Amino acid sequence: MSVDLAQLKRIRDLEKDTDQGSVALKSIKERRTDLITAMDEFAELEQAQAAVRAASVRLKLAIRSNAELTALEELREDEAWHLHDLKH
Repeated sequence: MSVDLAQLKRIRDLEKDTDQGSVALKSIKERRTDLITAMDEFAELEQAQAAVRAASVRLKLAIRSNAELTALEELREDEAWHLHDLKH
């Protein structure tokens, strides 16, 4: 079995090109991310998402402290348990 030096060189060249392409692609992706995160609209989106998360927490707390909703949840759980019993 002989080693074809020309093929080995070509393989090394392809590996080098692949590595360089990967580095270039990573750099492009990072630059794109940097440009997007620097946009005013991105900051607005982050603020809106934070507001939604905060509103979600407030809603969950309000639901838990609502007596009628708590009673309905208990009734739902009881009915689900009874249905489970009937099926098994």
